[in-house]
Amino acid sequence: MSRNSFHHGYRFILATAILGTTAAADAPNWEDQPLGDTHFVGHNITASGVDVTFHCFHWLSTGTTCNGQAVIDDRNLACGTGYDLGLNNINVRMNFAGSGMPQNNLKLLFGEYGGNVNLRVNGDPRNVADFASLHGTVVGGTTVLVNQFPGSSCGEITFQGVTDDLWIGGQELWIDGFDADQPDPCDFGYEDLNFGDVYPNGSSFLTNALACEVKPIEYFDGSFGFGEAHVDAAGMACDTGNEIMTNNCVVNHDFAGSVGPYQDVSFKAGEYGGMINVEINGDLRVAANYSDLNGQYIGGVLLTVVSGGGGQGCSLIDLKGVVYNLGLGGQEHWIDCIEGNPATDTPGGECEDAFVDYDDMPISSPWSVGDSTTTSGIAGAVDIRFIPQTFTDGSTYSLGGAVAQPVGLSCGTGLELQTYAIAADHNFAGSIGSLLNVTVKVADHGGDINFSVNGAPIVAAATYADIDGLNLGGCNLKVLSGGGVGECTTLFIKGQVDNLVLGGGQHMIDCIEAEDIISGGLPGDLNGDGTISGADMGLLLSGWATPAGDINGDGTTDGSDLGMLLSLWHN
Repeated sequence: MSRNSFHHGYRFILATAILGTTAAADAPNWEDQPLGDTHFVGHNITASGVDVTFHCFHWLSTGTTCNGQAVIDDRNLACGTGYDLGLNNINVRMNFAGSGMPQNNLKLLFGEYGGNVNLRVNGDPRNVADFASLHGTVVGGTTVLVNQFPGSSCGEITFQGVTDDLWIGGQELWIDGFDADQPDPCDFGYEDLNFGDVYPNGSSFLTNALACEVKPIEYFDGSFGFGEAHVDAAGMACDTGNEIMTNNCVVNHDFAGSVGPYQDVSFKAGEYGGMINVEINGDLRVAANYSDLNGQYIGGVLLTVVSGGGGQGCSLIDLKGVVYNLGLGGQEHWIDCIEGNPATDTPGGECEDAFVDYDDMPISSPWSVGDSTTTSGIAGAVDIRFIPQTFTDGSTYSLGGAVAQPVGLSCGTGLELQTYAIAADHNFAGSIGSLLNVTVKVADHGGDINFSVNGAPIVAAATYADIDGLNLGGCNLKVLSGGGVGECTTLFIKGQVDNLVLGGGQHMIDCIEAEDIISGGLPGDLNGDGTISGADMGLLLSGWATPAGDINGDGTTDGSDLGMLLSLWHN
């Protein structure tokens, strides 16, 4: 299979989509009918307020029978709840318009257990082997979308458009109403997108106000693919309705830039070939499948494979932590049902396990240039030294001061360190140990900001937005949210952080977190030269399936180590 092609060699299980902005409506659910009632051709009833009649059935081969029957059943053979209507060589007609109830985007459940099926929508008939063969076709002015549940005889049908009159029948067919009044359990399930739409590389779209962008996929060898994303309804992520198929591309979900950061996020995915990309908060992993990423921190967020993950089928993935940006993609990869909660910073929230939160510092006790202090987090006391502020013109100022205050201007909780024309140098390596992949809350309320990592010369800038993407001291700086004057800003510093300088004219700092503490050499530096580069990649590949290239400490060299090495790559 070529990288930029999509494999069609297996038969898709086709799924429904509730399309547009109009919610799907209810077909009769048969709950108001007596259990066991049997109906024959010519019978008339009212079910869920809809006029219902029964009619002769047409076989797929030549012939018609008027001797079938329909039964109110409670065996849930349509995979719903309560009662079903079982159809044995008979058609049921639901006259919505005649009942004063024309339906928009009508949806119902079905179970097929043998023989052919009949369908007539708004007077337009079809006689087919199964409902899946009608997926995507126009019948009676509606677009028929079919979801055959994976591993089941059941499924769903959506009729996109207005349904005035519906006939449906089978030889061994059960149908049930779908309770469309229940809210979609997924926060972001792509249901407001149009089935069949294609988004090429570089394009953007919104789903439930969440901003998304299609980006290139990165392969194991460092090259890129520039594929496209499809609004699909194939059920390949094992959810219903719309889903996104990523064909050699990545869809980046920009929470911070649209709906706000989310925490404790989960999503469903389907993998059916090739490799995947997962990028969280600007931190990219390239992996063969989700199982290779299980237990890893990515962008300060812990990824856990709840189910699946093996590369051939569906997966449920949990992300523990605050998600600002979430990029998901692959070569033959589907995404659906992203859920979570708007991020909060409360006791027990994202700063609960901070390495630095300043909450133990004396309130209003001022510090000046040359002063030193400590603050304790989950790993012990971190040494802090106060240094002059550097301005964008290269000059410095030594008469500023710092103070701990519970003002909350950096959108954390408890105390924050406020720096006024001064900078604070946090010495992690010399106190608790170097930190890996650091997340920190800051706020710039005026004047130049200062940033440095690992002893590199201090960078002065007007705002954090101006240094987004900066590579400094072997680390990459990513502004996850905010970045402007007067905004709460979240920074992600990718790499090993030995020391960190933050400060500014009117500047606040709170809640410094990290994925891990590093003791000893740089993870991934297999040849000990102080960098992570092609030489280390060669050693890792030569030690594949042995302990020789093990980076994550699990005793073997595999895709997890490769993903970690790529995430730490720097010269």
